[in-house]
Amino acid sequence: MTAPDPVVPNASLLSTPRILDGRFFLRPDPVVNRTVRYFMALTAQECKIDLYAYSVLSNQMHVAFFDRHRRHPDFRRDFHSMTTRAINKHRGEWGQKWDTQHKSVVLLC
Repeated sequence: MTAPDPVVPNASLLSTPRILDGRFFLRPDPVVNRTVRYFMALTAQECKIDLYAYSVLSNQMHVAFFDRHRRHPDFRRDFHSMTTRAINKHRGEWGQKWDTQHKSVVLLC
């Protein structure tokens, strides 16, 4: 069993979620790029998360952010859910894409 993610107020965190089996689910194309940008902005705004930076690779992401109100679990859940649904629809796929066994949140300060 992995340790729980840190959930503290006023924290800078780094999230590095991976795609299951190292698949290239996030391989760039115009629809994927727009989808990631849109849902990143939407969920950050809804959860009051301040984004420092993010990088999208074909099989993982890196997201550095500031969480004032301990909402990063909601932010990550909603972002992963919405992007997965949209990209699955775009590609004609279905099912979960994010690796839940990978510890993906680190407290920076």
